Amino acid sequence: REYGFELGLAFQLRDDLLDYSAGTGKSPMQDLRSGVVTLPLIYAAQADSEASALAEKREKQPEDIRRIMKSIKSTGAFSRTEAELKKHGSLAVAALAALPASAERDSLVLLAQSLNSIQPASSRKR
Repeated sequence: REYGFELGLAFQLRDDLLDYSAGTGKSPMQDLRSGVVTLPLIYAAQADSEASALAEKREKQPEDIRRIMKSIKSTGAFSRTEAELKKHGSLAVAALAALPASAERDSLVLLAQSLNSIQPASSRKR
């Protein structure tokens, strides 16, 4: 149960980060344009009142998106979210420690560890 909870959080945080990463197979800034609140956006809004106000706008202009992205990078929101992702991925792996060694457990560990990597789809092996 704990594994699933932590894995789910890690998965969502990875999805949040992918929204701000080009070339990942996900349309960049789609969540931001659609008004979906992500952890990087929350962190940026906490640190930057202008980014917060822009994020609350229903209709965001391209300049609004650029300004919010700049804030996400400059406030450390992206790296803070990456750290949270890694923390929850590690907690998922730790939740498996009580299970006996097996191929199934190893697969679950690999699944949790694979979420820690944010890389463009074009650089993944096929």
